[in-house]
Amino acid sequence: MMKYFSKNTLFLLAIISIAFSACKDNRVYEYNYLMPQNQWFMDTVPTFSFIIDQPEKQYNILLNIRNTLAYPYYNLFVNYQLCDSNGNKLQGQQVEMLILDQKTGRPLGNGIGDLFFHQFPVLNQYKFPYKGKYKIKLVQYMRENPLPEVMSTGVRIEEVVK
Repeated sequence: MMKYFSKNTLFLLAIISIAFSACKDNRVYEYNYLMPQNQWFMDTVPTFSFIIDQPEKQYNILLNIRNTLAYPYYNLFVNYQLCDSNGNKLQGQQVEMLILDQKTGRPLGNGIGDLFFHQFPVLNQYKFPYKGKYKIKLVQYMRENPLPEVMSTGVRIEEVVK
C-alpha cells in the first residue's frame, strides 16, 4: 500500500488524523476505506460494520471523503444503504456531495496541500431500531469508472449530545 502514496501524502494524512483525534469526541464508530491507487471503481463497494449498544439514543451518520485537488468534478454522487444484521434495508438513498465550489472551483472541506477531507451528514438524529450489528454500504454513482483522485471513503457514527 505504501507504494501508492508519497511520503508527503502519508505525513499529511497523519497530521489530519492527529488533528481530528485531538478534539473531544462523541464518535461511536469511524472507519475509512483506502482506495487503491486513489481510484474508486464502480464494483468497489466499501462496507462498514458497526455495533449499536444503546438504540434509545439518537445518532448522526456522516460519510467521509478524502480527495486530491486533481479530482476532476465539483461533486460526487454516492448511493448508501443502511442495513440491519439480517440484511434488511433500513435507510438508503443517493446523495450528492459538493467537493468544489461550482462557480469558483475552490476546494471545499478541510485541506492541507493538495489533500482535502469532507464529512457529509446523511442521517441526523437517527434512532436505530434495536441493539445489534449494522452495515452501511457505499457505491459511487458517477459516470467515470474508475473515478480518479478519491483517496478514501468512510463512515462516521456520532452520538447526538444534547
